[in-house]
Amino acid sequence: KEFSRCKNMHGLSTRLHFRFALKCYRRLQPLSFAIAASASARAVNTKTRESTREAGKPQASRIYLLSRHQPEVTTFPEALRALRAYSLSEIPETVEVSLKVDMTLKKNKVRDPFRGSILYPHSFGTERKLLFFAEESLAEEARMAGADLVGGEELIAKVQEGDLDFDFDVCLATPGIVDKLRPLQKKLRALMPATRRGTVVENIAEGVAQFKRSLEYKCDKHGYLNTPIGKLDFPDEHILVNLKTLLKAVATHRNHLLMTSFVKRAVLSSTYGPGFPFTIREFL
Repeated sequence: KEFSRCKNMHGLSTRLHFRFALKCYRRLQPLSFAIAASASARAVNTKTRESTREAGKPQASRIYLLSRHQPEVTTFPEALRALRAYSLSEIPETVEVSLKVDMTLKKNKVRDPFRGSILYPHSFGTERKLLFFAEESLAEEARMAGADLVGGEELIAKVQEGDLDFDFDVCLATPGIVDKLRPLQKKLRALMPATRRGTVVENIAEGVAQFKRSLEYKCDKHGYLNTPIGKLDFPDEHILVNLKTLLKAVATHRNHLLMTSFVKRAVLSSTYGPGFPFTIREFL
């Protein structure tokens, strides 16, 4: 009855309909098998124990086959409709995409894990707290741009001595002061401003605006990248534009490979919902 209600309300295809039923069935395999075995035992009281065991074999075989079922690949709009159908939370859930990328390089070498930050055209989530190291002449400009905490040599000393009582998500610096930050390498670690990460900025206003609202993405050494791209209450067009923006950023790490060869597969999911593999080739 619940499946029929979802199908009538959201127009889900029979294929996704079956996938949801199959997912529930696989999670309840131990319980459903025990109930079925108990019912069979009561129904065949007059039969021997051997015949009861034989009757249970086909059912165990069906469970084995269904557990090896591979989910079919769907389209992006249909995957979004399915996620909305399965959403039971009053708060809009976050839409996430998981990508599997090719980590091999020429001559059988493996590329290093990569990361980056991305500013979506349709932003979501809370703004990040920003620490900005700047010379005294540029400090006021950084404050006006929206940096949460700005300082120069006096701020460097506080961080080095561990006296800074401020939790921050991003650390930026101007090119003129970045050389003085070397003693903070062990303190800042991954937050250490660096040119290759884009956290050493010349245009202060643009840099602060980008990193305050941007999100980070990270690909591990196995080629798996998982990052949010929107909310379930967003229009499909907004989520699609954010997805294309993410793919454009990921494409900068592909080196010699074509984008169609770099991204192997993609799965769309939500905070509490299942994952739906979808065709990614049309967006590459």
